[in-house]
Amino acid sequence: MNNPRLITRHLGTLVNRLSADAKGIYLLLAFVRTSGVDEIFPALSAAVQAGADLKILTGDYLWITEPEALARLLTLGPQVEIRLWYTDGQAFHPKAFLFESETTLHVIIGSSNLSRSAVTTGVEWNVLVEDAVFEQDDPVTEFMRLFYAEQTGPVNPVTIEEYQRRRDRFYRDHPAVERVWADSVSWSGEAPVDLSETERGSASEELALRPVQIEAFEALSNALQQGYRRGLVVLPTGLGKTYLAAFFARQFRRVLFIAHRDEILRQAARTFHRVLPDRSLAFYTGSQKGAADMVFASVFTLAGKRHRERFLPDTFDLVVVDEFHHAAAKSYEALLDYFTPRFLLGLTATPERMDNKDVYALCDGNLVYQEKLPDAIRKKWLVPFHYYGVYDPIDYRTIPWRGTHYDEEALERVQTQESYAAWILAGWQNHRQSRTLAFCAGVTQAEYLAAYFSRHGVAARALTGKNTLDERRRALAELEHGDLSIIFSVDLFNEGLDIPSTDTILLVRPTDSSVVFLQQIGRGLRTFGEKTHCTIIDFVGNYRNADERFAVLGVAEPLAALQAGTDDMAVITRGLPPNCFIALDLQVIDVLQKIEKRRSSPEMLAIKALKALKEEVGRRPTYLEFHLKSGVDGKLVKDWFKSYPGFLAAAEELNSFETAVYEKARGWLEVVEKTSMSQSYKMVLLRTMLDRGPDRWDEPVTPRELAPGFYAYLHDNGLWMRETQRQTTFRDRYEEKAVVNILVKNPVKFLSERHPESFSYMDGLFRIRHGGITAEERTLIARWTREIVEYRLHRYFYRDQAY
Repeated sequence: MNNPRLITRHLGTLVNRLSADAKGIYLLLAFVRTSGVDEIFPALSAAVQAGADLKILTGDYLWITEPEALARLLTLGPQVEIRLWYTDGQAFHPKAFLFESETTLHVIIGSSNLSRSAVTTGVEWNVLVEDAVFEQDDPVTEFMRLFYAEQTGPVNPVTIEEYQRRRDRFYRDHPAVERVWADSVSWSGEAPVDLSETERGSASEELALRPVQIEAFEALSNALQQGYRRGLVVLPTGLGKTYLAAFFARQFRRVLFIAHRDEILRQAARTFHRVLPDRSLAFYTGSQKGAADMVFASVFTLAGKRHRERFLPDTFDLVVVDEFHHAAAKSYEALLDYFTPRFLLGLTATPERMDNKDVYALCDGNLVYQEKLPDAIRKKWLVPFHYYGVYDPIDYRTIPWRGTHYDEEALERVQTQESYAAWILAGWQNHRQSRTLAFCAGVTQAEYLAAYFSRHGVAARALTGKNTLDERRRALAELEHGDLSIIFSVDLFNEGLDIPSTDTILLVRPTDSSVVFLQQIGRGLRTFGEKTHCTIIDFVGNYRNADERFAVLGVAEPLAALQAGTDDMAVITRGLPPNCFIALDLQVIDVLQKIEKRRSSPEMLAIKALKALKEEVGRRPTYLEFHLKSGVDGKLVKDWFKSYPGFLAAAEELNSFETAVYEKARGWLEVVEKTSMSQSYKMVLLRTMLDRGPDRWDEPVTPRELAPGFYAYLHDNGLWMRETQRQTTFRDRYEEKAVVNILVKNPVKFLSERHPESFSYMDGLFRIRHGGITAEERTLIARWTREIVEYRLHRYFYRDQAY
């Protein structure tokens, strides 16, 4: 390693030089300003054009980052990844520039953020380490860990607009706060886990596969013999997926095990050593190649191009990816494409992702083995459950939905009230056993409830990302020995951590995903000693998808399965494994009835039909396809949702960008959908305008320019004969004057007079009126407009009725 060099001026010149030869450029900055972006933009652009991997992580702390700077960085191209760290008021102040070349890593760490002063003539202290080698914590790995952390989100036009809105509101609400750089803050995050020492479990114990593992092992062996290169195994939490993988690994010489948490890697290493004690084992941390028989690596390390390319694509005979439902995430894509093992094994308890990305496709559709939760309990591979659905009094309808989750600040406010904490404590005390894991919506709630329970005589502790690995282990030991009664967490125990003695699971968060629900309850279903069952205490309210968890337990329609119970609760046992039951508060039943009623409405039936058709055709159907193939009359779309994009929004089919565009273009789309059609001319006019292309369709145009296309559509297809008032103009040879006359007197005049907010006709020019949209937004609006137009024309001409 070369001696470090102090840089006190003109950092931008150095950044530009290092960018020229870099294959990977990773910038970690507390804030970015347009002035600083301009200083290094040409060099970054050239590097990206040369194929460099560019990732930039900045933060929203004190709202110093300029939206204009983010927008400028986006113009570097779609292959560049930019993410924003959402601080929620906590300090975020790192400053690092990482440059990877073929063989070296150059690291700059110091005081400079990305502003003109900081990278030119300002007084700054930065240290450059060329050809950097780090003993333990690899900077690129730590960067990737931050870059893909849950506190981050992608930067795109939609999120920039939201950031701008929140930034403006902050300065409006705090007029005394000067928009200056906050150089007095420092960031204190969780200390990274030390993976330098292999924690080897005892290899002396006699090992044997359990029945479920034998079945899965045989299925895997058959898949391998049949020539499959990839396969997915789905086993509920607690059935030993890692042991299965270790036994399967005996057939391979070199193995790579990938996970997204350090704790999972440690546990997997212990398991593999027990099963394969004679094989060499190493953790790849980025500082050494890890030339062992079995290599354990974080996805965040291998997300770096330089780290992946330290291995040849065919280095490993077997690649195991744990918690495979994460594999469709951006952080996994490059490494799954890079490695070419004899076999890639995906392991998960929950193959469905919350973002609907296709996990099965990543294993070439080869589902090797699957065991569902109720069947595993019937076979005594997991303990029975006693499920108590306790009423959650929070009205989640009042909490804003942010696309994939409830607004964190609003949710936190209602969850950290003493009356709610008292309600949770009472519900827990009524049903609990001896060792409880509680899952919360956020760190603040976990710490609040732990403190509240402690004040009321309960031995409680909160474990979050703030705690070190040693602190987590100590708390788990205290729970095991009875010194603690309950541990509150957010998601540390969702995946991969074994606490088999846990006999109670407490859910105090709006778990709207069956994926997360199964992971959480799986923490308590492991067989252990004299444990007879796991108690699940679930606070059920009117949040999204609150009824879907029951299908995981084995009851698809809980209301239909209800049996007699007590004065306060109704019970379900029919169809469940022996010694299992579901007990629901009467208020929970009322919540489920309201959900069912809403789902049986015409709106929900249409949404179900849309999702079914989407599965059938393999993509989002067009408006006309929905009308023709779903079994639902397209007229319902206008009646209930005002427009087809409005229908897609209600069905949660739109991504964040599409949602923002829909809100902007909502009025226009509804006009196109609802304008009357005694004849086809208005839709034919719009279709002719759309035929000019997505970049020109809404530009001002004269009727004379539109006349040829307008005539051709009606004449060439003989559609003029289907008009309610036939015009021989479209039967005969093209006469420009006659067609222009029809255009001006009918659709142009009608649209501009009836819908002046959307159309105008002045000085011989017909205009569509929607300003302030980008080229990308214009293209999307054109596509939606065409879908509505094509649907309405089809309905008009082929159903012989006005709409």
